[in-house]
Amino acid sequence: MKKLITFGSVGTFHEEAALALLEGNANIEFCQTFEELAIQIAERQACTGLMAISNSSLGPIMSNYHHLLNQDLQIVRKLELPVCHNLMALPGVRMEDLEKVQSHPLAIQQCQQYLQRFPWLTSESASTASAAKKIRTEELRKTAAIASRQAAKHHRLEILAEDIADDPTNNTHFLVLRSGAAGLGDGWGRRATVALELANSDNAVHQLKSYMEQTGVQLELLRPLNEEASDNWMIAVLSFTGPGQWFGILDELTIQSKSLKVLGVYDLEQVPKQSRVNSLS
Repeated sequence: MKKLITFGSVGTFHEEAALALLEGNANIEFCQTFEELAIQIAERQACTGLMAISNSSLGPIMSNYHHLLNQDLQIVRKLELPVCHNLMALPGVRMEDLEKVQSHPLAIQQCQQYLQRFPWLTSESASTASAAKKIRTEELRKTAAIASRQAAKHHRLEILAEDIADDPTNNTHFLVLRSGAAGLGDGWGRRATVALELANSDNAVHQLKSYMEQTGVQLELLRPLNEEASDNWMIAVLSFTGPGQWFGILDELTIQSKSLKVLGVYDLEQVPKQSRVNSLS
């Protein structure tokens, strides 16, 4: 893999996922918006992209499916990264020194049970990584951040408490993407993402769900691409046992759809917590 393009900055969960994908080879370039990321992947066919697509507690990021379609991107792989929120501060700062904790509002929300044990104020930041960076750049000795291990490593912070989220099974799915013009190669998988315009929305959804139940296909997601639009475009994410079952699904999808675009057939790779980069080194 020559170069990987992803969203955000150093210290984000996008970077953690990228390092897991690259096995520590940090040849990573960052974009500041998901739209910019999709455009860069499409225009630079030699590069691979990495984009978050869903979170187990927050659901799918439907706007990112729009970017895949608009830029003709193909999914070649999916990563499942455990979200590990950590409390960190400047070296030498103790828990009893703290008066405030800062982070992205979603991270604060996901760590409420832990935070309620302490009398700290909370403050919202643009991202978990920026919360950690601010502590280092402003030398805030009475403030801690909730962020990733990578953020602690980049900004030379000490982790005071590890994995403090309320839900220990919280994870984020990331798509590994290539330009559709670059081709998919010879890979295969047991999952697929499909964009389809249904011929008759209500009846077609019923028919598709019945087919899945009868054939044992797992329908992981079936949701309108745009809840406010008047068309019947939907995104379906499916899992199946092999090529034979996939081609049967594809036939059924074709019957129930006016238009159909396969965004990728791929496998899911789960990244265990213990294999992630040690940010304390």
